[in-house]
Amino acid sequence: MKRLTIGVELAADPRVLFLDEPTSGLDARSAKLIMDGVRKVADTGRTIVCTIHQPSTEVFMLFDKLLLLKRGGQTVYFGDLGKRARKMVDYFEAIPGVPRLPEGYNPATWMLECIGAGVNHLNDNPVDFVEVFNSSGSKREMDAQLASVRRVRGRR
Repeated sequence: MKRLTIGVELAADPRVLFLDEPTSGLDARSAKLIMDGVRKVADTGRTIVCTIHQPSTEVFMLFDKLLLLKRGGQTVYFGDLGKRARKMVDYFEAIPGVPRLPEGYNPATWMLECIGAGVNHLNDNPVDFVEVFNSSGSKREMDAQLASVRRVRGRR
C-alpha cells in the first residue's frame, strides 16, 4: 500500500514530494525497500521532504540532509548528514558533554539520545542544543540559504 500511495503521488509529477512517515508500520526490510525507491527518485533531482521516526542505520544513511527539531519545534540541527552521517556526528561530538557515537551504533538513535529525545538519555550535561545550533556555523549557513531563496522568490 505504501508503494502504491507514493506511486500515485509521483504520477502527479510534483516539484516537491512530501512523505509523512512512509515507513511506519513496516518491518525493517520493507522500510529499506521503500526508502531505496525514494532515494532513486531523489537521485533524479526531485526534492523530497520526509518525516521519519526511528529509522534503521541503513535507512538513515539514505538521507542527504537532516532537520532535527526538539519538542516544541525548535531547531537542534539542520544540515548535511555527510557520508555515513559523519558531518552530523562530528557536529554533535564537538559539543562539550556529548558522548562519542559508539562503534556500530545507529547514529539516528544516538543523536536522539544525546538531545534527550530517545529511549535512553546519554547526555547528563544540561546542554541547550537549540542555543548551540543558533550560535553555530550551520545556523549561519541555513540563514544564508534562506535569504538566497527569498531573494530569488522576490524577483519573480
